[in-house]
Amino acid sequence: MRTWIKTLAATAGAVTLAAGGVVVTSASGISAPAHTYTVHLTAVQTNERDFFTGPHGSPQPGDHTVFQQRLFYDAQRQDPAGIALITCTFDFTNQTACTADAVLYHRGGLVVEGISPNTPSFSLAITGGTDEFADAGGWAVVSGSGHVQTIMLHIEN
Repeated sequence: MRTWIKTLAATAGAVTLAAGGVVVTSASGISAPAHTYTVHLTAVQTNERDFFTGPHGSPQPGDHTVFQQRLFYDAQRQDPAGIALITCTFDFTNQTACTADAVLYHRGGLVVEGISPNTPSFSLAITGGTDEFADAGGWAVVSGSGHVQTIMLHIEN
């Protein structure tokens, strides 16, 4: 059971940053092509709190878990990028519905939501943001398991 929860931690980290394109519209209503760029991150889980009601501390549908992560621009974790807070609710299968709020220092916030599968690599939707990420969409590809993940944000705005 703990292995599944560790995989969920990796999944939740991905949620912090994820999918769905955006078209920028001017005041005149004419659509402009979206600007797309990629941000590479390493996410390290720093805290976890489980709210499980099942026997022996196992998750049941409707139970949830909360994660906190430190984000870095490099794999060596020398260049701090920001922080993320992820909340995931268990469904009736081995997936979770997750919402993540991330702040990238001096750049802005990102909101990511979606269904996280119990797999080592997956994509999720970026549903909005602030500052540099205002009106942002796109997707994040998350890889890894355990307490460290690699996240590739494909941002469109």
